[in-house]
Amino acid sequence: MASILPNTPLGPLPPEKLKVFRLLRQLPDRFAIWQRLSAKQAGPDFWVRRKDGCCALLTVAAATAAEVRQARQASLFAPAARPGAAEEEGLERFWAGLGMPDAEGVRELLPGLVLFPGVPRADLEQALDPPAAGIGRGAKEDLAADALAAWLDARLGPPLSAAQTDALRRAFTPEVVVPA
Repeated sequence: MASILPNTPLGPLPPEKLKVFRLLRQLPDRFAIWQRLSAKQAGPDFWVRRKDGCCALLTVAAATAAEVRQARQASLFAPAARPGAAEEEGLERFWAGLGMPDAEGVRELLPGLVLFPGVPRADLEQALDPPAAGIGRGAKEDLAADALAAWLDARLGPPLSAAQTDALRRAFTPEVVVPA
């Protein structure tokens, strides 16, 4: 089983995030997973790192299959919100906050995956335009317990250097210094 830090959910989680938390915990031991400690800020929910240093950032969208199907059908009075848009914007802000000069380079090193645990792949592909570079989407089928490890393996970026891993760790789980 994968190691996940912290090993219990941080407070009450929405059902979709709790489902992903439980699935990530079942990954093989070649994976290590970190929960983001600053959950109130937009950005990824989880950081997945394989033993060889290949990583990805995961964020969970709470969209339902019905919401995704309705995404293309704009209301007469207001456009429908695109499912996953807020999560993609959170990934963009997180990447920008890492301070790496080449925005496209950070996307290749550290891909962002927006997970839709309750939405079939066919609905995602039909209803949503392709995501921006460096962002992938995971559907209900991809998040099945027997498919998740292989799906992640195919989407992780290249190995990060020790300095890159340390910069990511500092951004993902900022340390709190308590004055003496």
